Amino acid sequence: MPAPSAPPRHTLRRTLAAVALIALVLATYGFTQVGRFLTKEDPLQKADAIAVLAGTSMDRPLEAADLYKEGYAPRIVLTHEMREASYVALAARGVTVPAEANEQREILVRLGVPANAIVLPMRIHDNTAQ
Repeated sequence: MPAPSAPPRHTLRRTLAAVALIALVLATYGFTQVGRFLTKEDPLQKADAIAVLAGTSMDRPLEAADLYKEGYAPRIVLTHEMREASYVALAARGVTVPAEANEQREILVRLGVPANAIVLPMRIHDNTAQ
């Protein structure tokens, strides 16, 4: 009886290709779904204030106005963004551009949020912890 021979090369290549394809599919699925395991979305709760961090022009204020109207908090706190150096150069030439937070405040008032419910600290906050 002849000794068993090693599998032909093409069979080995097919097996390796199949294993690589399965690993690729599993890795792709894992990378796209990993956020579900790393984050948790808590239900909304009432709070003392709704914080609107600088960084988007109108997405956050729109959401804040909706939350305010739904009664989640009695006030909205806006933050000032770090302005680009070009704004300072414009001001030096006599051109003033309203701060994003001031525009957001005006939009919130137009959306029905009372002006006395909007808090706008003068200090610039350059990170979430502040």
